[in-house]
Amino acid sequence: IIFRAVDGYNPSLVGINILFATVYQLGNIVSQIFREYCTESFIVAGGVQATNSYQHLLNKGCFNSVILGEGEIPFTKLVNMFEPGKNDYPIHGMILNKNNSQVDMDTKSEIIMDIDSIPFPNYDFLDDKDIDTYLTKLGSARGMNNIRALPIITTRGCPKLCTFCASHTVHGRTIRARSLNNIYDEIEFIKTRFQINTLLIYDDLFNYNKQRTIDFCEEAIKRKWDLDIEFTSGLGMWALDEIVIDKLVKAGASVINLPIESGSPYVQKHIIKKNLNLEYCHTLAEAISRYPEVQRRAFYVL
Repeated sequence: IIFRAVDGYNPSLVGINILFATVYQLGNIVSQIFREYCTESFIVAGGVQATNSYQHLLNKGCFNSVILGEGEIPFTKLVNMFEPGKNDYPIHGMILNKNNSQVDMDTKSEIIMDIDSIPFPNYDFLDDKDIDTYLTKLGSARGMNNIRALPIITTRGCPKLCTFCASHTVHGRTIRARSLNNIYDEIEFIKTRFQINTLLIYDDLFNYNKQRTIDFCEEAIKRKWDLDIEFTSGLGMWALDEIVIDKLVKAGASVINLPIESGSPYVQKHIIKKNLNLEYCHTLAEAISRYPEVQRRAFYVL
């Protein structure tokens, strides 16, 4: 597949997203395959796992550099460097391979505070066949049939201190939220253009603010989106109650994931540092059970 993609094309720049530990080895392998076919290409990795394992990637993979932290600004600067006269190393937030003669910058990229300023994903790079495959694969991977699904992200950052999560190493511990109108515009765009029937919200902590969550749900009801909505990373248990659950269901939440992580008070308090009130978790699960059309799921760390 990679050979067919690069045959006769010879890209100047190859970017590989290594988001989770589960794809870390695959990212290394893919970099080696690209290096075999694209001997002169500049290969860069980014993502949460890449940020936290950059030294190993640079030593073991075929990467010229790794972007540390949020990638939009340093990656844009890297792309611009391939224009004549813009060879302006070093790029803040990008560390170069140890064998490179340029100066290494072992510092993370700057946090983007105004995330409304980030454009919507440019789906024009995918033709109709590609986008249809993408839409349906997202659903089938989650065990769903006849799904046309696309993801959005409405916030970055999480103030919680859970020991098993590395998201804060890229996005920080301060919540940065898109304006609701900006979110509505993206949903209207992808719904109209791609006829999606499922919306996947990838936020680490979508419901950090109760009123914002209610406002979003009320607008979804008002606009009659008729979308199945799933919060794939779960919802903050401490910011859920019966009122919010009712609004979520009426807005289209077909699945509610509860990130409980452990049923042990000791593990909650001393190991994972999430410190949830487990009795309240029971209360929330009971409240969701009143809606038979909604799947209840719980996440656990073993």
